[in-house]
Amino acid sequence: MRNVNWKNPYLLALGVAALMALFVLAGCGGDDDEMEEMMMPEPAPMGYKVTVTNNLADEFFAPIVVTHASNDTTLFTARNYVTKEAKVQILTGDPAEVLEEIGEGAVADRGMEPKPDNPEAKVLLGPGQSVDIVFGHDATELRILAMVAPTLQGEDGMPLYPDNFVSAVVDVPMMESDPMPLSRFDIGYDEMTNEITLVGENAGTVTIERLGEPMADDGMMGYSATYTVEVTNELTGEPFAPIVVTRVNDEHYLFTGADVTEAAEHQILFGNPMMVTDAIGEEDAIAFHPVGDPLLPPNESVSGMFETDATAVRIFAMVAPTDVPDNYVSAVVNV
Repeated sequence: MRNVNWKNPYLLALGVAALMALFVLAGCGGDDDEMEEMMMPEPAPMGYKVTVTNNLADEFFAPIVVTHASNDTTLFTARNYVTKEAKVQILTGDPAEVLEEIGEGAVADRGMEPKPDNPEAKVLLGPGQSVDIVFGHDATELRILAMVAPTLQGEDGMPLYPDNFVSAVVDVPMMESDPMPLSRFDIGYDEMTNEITLVGENAGTVTIERLGEPMADDGMMGYSATYTVEVTNELTGEPFAPIVVTRVNDEHYLFTGADVTEAAEHQILFGNPMMVTDAIGEEDAIAFHPVGDPLLPPNESVSGMFETDATAVRIFAMVAPTDVPDNYVSAVVNV
């Protein structure tokens, strides 16, 4: 598998503008219908127990952040790196800036092992240990992020891994998920490369369990809405090939570990999205382009209709190889 790009699920490609417009169908019921709607109780918010386990042999996790996957723009930049807030968490173990930037849609918790330089500060999750984190918000996919505490030292007394983190994006289950791996990454801070590289793929595991009923039995189960997705090509001389829109929680059909999938590679190299849409399914992915032309020229827009129950969608398209042969544009947009 060719490594076309590191899997940053929230790569906001410069040159793409995605506009999401929700179509709301308003009813024309009488006063009784309106009164019944006003009296209908709001469904209780969903909740999840997120269990994070440290699989490392002799290293610790610092406090762990759990948030909506659609908040990845707070953690990863358009240029495929970590944001200022995420870098602070990865280098210091303190998630305060990430939590402040995201707000209510993020929580953090920690293990009970002490820091080596401060026995009173019991904040680390030790090897083989687990911690349960309650995330009390509705979601279709969650991002897990934690620093690997720099407790291992080299012969010079300096940390061997001062800038490693573990992370994963995990689909939320109907009831309880199977354990999903946490991958380990290096942000290249001490090497002064400022590039994210994959270090290992089983540094820990994540299990998500739904707490309580997802929604009151009021006929709203399986609710979805129809959106207009408008994509504008802002490049100066390169067209886009057909554009795919899918749910964020289906983007494992596009990215796997540090690579793109075979289906995504086929779209990037040949401009044909059929393998992607076939893999995901017609209900959860669409592909569109201008009428009569598979390419979207510079400074023009095209729209597609997408029905989904997701909280965020992935936009994905090939940059037609008029100049560079293996580029693509992508973004994640909250709905």
